This record gives sequence, structure tokens and C-alpha cells, in this order.
Amino acid sequence: VATALFAANFYFWRSIDYFSPSAEENPLLHMWSLAVEEQFYIVFPIFLALAWRYGRRSIGAVMALTAIASLGLAHYYAPIHAEAAFYFPVTRAWELLAGAMIAMTLRGGEPAKGALATAMSLLGLALVLVSIVIVDESLPYPSLWTVPPVLGTALLIRYARPDDPAGWLLALAPMVFIGQLSYSIYLWHQPLFAFARISSFEPPSLTTFLLLSALTVPLSWLSWRFVEQPFRKGYSRGTIFSLSGVAIGAMIVVGAGIGTSERAAYAISRLTEE
Repeated sequence: VATALFAANFYFWRSIDYFSPSAEENPLLHMWSLAVEEQFYIVFPIFLALAWRYGRRSIGAVMALTAIASLGLAHYYAPIHAEAAFYFPVTRAWELLAGAMIAMTLRGGEPAKGALATAMSLLGLALVLVSIVIVDESLPYPSLWTVPPVLGTALLIRYARPDDPAGWLLALAPMVFIGQLSYSIYLWHQPLFAFARISSFEPPSLTTFLLLSALTVPLSWLSWRFVEQPFRKGYSRGTIFSLSGVAIGAMIVVGAGIGTSERAAYAISRLTEE
């Protein structure tokens, strides 16, 4: 129900610690990030319209100050209210605003060229790779530790070109293929990993995780080919909204029914015990 209502982040904030062992057994845990994105997509156009109306010339500065304030809140609250800092859209907005500000710098022009652009793209790639190694659950997150991967990604988007080393690497066919499937891979990986953990008394082995990771690729290709592509190209906007409305309504009804039946079964079992 929370996922269907774009509120999974608030649900998990109230019910689960993202880095606890029990979190890893929840097959829908990764829906929190999609909820944050959806909330941003709803609020940001309103924010942008107001900023555009009352301060068109300073809109870039307003976005930058808002991003800095969001990052400041994230860094402040991560050590003392880790779950709230992790799940709240206010402490995550700066990451999405980084992308919005990059889009503004690209408006009406070509990506930067030359030695400086190449250096920035290589720096971005280095920041992303280093972040994979150094950022883990032992660090407060999101916080200033989140800046390197976000900044690295922003630099790659802004400066990487096919004729520089970082852009060439990311333009290789295998990289493009994985990037094309990345959204579906994200959707598939957590359910596979969660059910592997649930089905075993012992933590799954590295071999199991590698096999499951490999399995996400063909599953993701099927999702990309038969779900993503048809919806991108084969349906009108009205049809997509109608189908989405029906699917969301069905998930809410089914989810609420399951939740109600579970609570009823629990109450009956308690009464039987008494």
C-alpha cells in the first residue's frame, strides 16, 4: 500500500532500519528510493514555478541554496536520527537537485570540451569508483560522505564525452547495455536477494549472490523489452495513466486486505491462547 501511494520511504522510516539484518529480508525495501524520487517529481515543479515567477534571474542560486540546506540537514541528522535522515525527502533533495542544476548548465548548449572537461570527467569517474570502496554502513549516510558519489556522477553527466577516456569507457557496448537495463536491475535485485536470505537458515554465500546477480540480467532484459519499451513507445499518455490507476488501486486493495487479514489472524490467535 505504501509503495502504491508513493510513501514507502515513510513506511520504512517508521518500521525498519535500512542497515539492520531484518531489512535485508524485505523484498520491497528498495521502493523507498522510488518514493523519494516520486515525491521530488511532484514537489519540484511547484517549487520551480514559484521560483521562476518571483525570482527568475536568481533561480540557480535558489536551487543551490536549497541543495546546501538539504545537505546540511542530512549531515546534521544522520548521526542522531539516522533513519529519518536516510528516508526523508528533505534530506535527500540535494542529491536530486544536483541533477536539476546540471540540467540547467546544459540548457541550450553543447557539453564542455577541452582539457578541463576531460579532467573533470576523469575526476568524476574516480570519485564514483572510490565511493564504491569507501562508503559503507559504518559511515553516517546521507552526509558529507554522500558528496563524492553524487559529485562524481554530476561531473560525469556534465563533462564526459565519447572522445575522452571516461566517456569512451562508459560508451562501451557492455557498459551501455548494463546502463540500459539498470532500472530493471534495480527493481529485480532486492527481491532475489531477500528471498534467498529468507529461504536459508544461514546467510547466502558469495557464490549464491554472484549467481543471483547474474540472474538479474536476463530478468531485467525481459522487463526492459516487454514492459519498459512498450510503455515508452506503444501507449498513449491517457492509456498509461488509466492502466497505472487501475494497477495502483488493485495494489492498495490487495495490500490492505492482506494487512487486515494478518491483524485479524493475530488477534484470533491471541484470543485462542488466552
